[in-house]
Amino acid sequence: MLEPPMKTSPEGKERIMENESCVLTAYEDPPGQKAQVEASIKQKGITDPAEIDALYAKVNWAIGWGHNGPDVHEGLAWTQEQADADLDRKISEIEANVNRCVTRAGCKQWHFDTFVDFDYNTGALCRSTMLRDFNAGESDEIVEAELMKWVWSRGRKLQALVGRRKTEIAEFEGQYNLRKQPPASAAGGEES
Repeated sequence: MLEPPMKTSPEGKERIMENESCVLTAYEDPPGQKAQVEASIKQKGITDPAEIDALYAKVNWAIGWGHNGPDVHEGLAWTQEQADADLDRKISEIEANVNRCVTRAGCKQWHFDTFVDFDYNTGALCRSTMLRDFNAGESDEIVEAELMKWVWSRGRKLQALVGRRKTEIAEFEGQYNLRKQPPASAAGGEES
């Protein structure tokens, strides 16, 4: 357990928002599930309404900053205020979880932010080999390699998750806001 408890930095919250993006109407997450269900119903000639409902119930819907669960369904709409309140609530819950699960002394802010971002996306931090390796004092490279194993959803490797894990690795190394950094010349670097 981290003592004193840590909080997500403003940069860490911004990274979550960049990774999730905000959508105020429910969407399939990942996309294409509803079409797969419809194709399966047609291909198998399913006509039983209960069986059809059961297949549609397996479609995962999300809204806001990546919120999903049984309360999210096709056609649901939120306001920006609802989405932002849910983001803050979820981050607070995850911070408590990360503070409970991280036992390694010397956890840096960028490590904490990475773990919050990862858990926001997967909900699996505390049971991950990545965290076990981190807590055991393994090298950053081993922890980063474990992060890259989390790029699959429903049996498919998703490029969006590959990109997210790469940004989480950069964050784990203390590099924030990679998409928003000014060019080297604007940041005081030398021009070529």
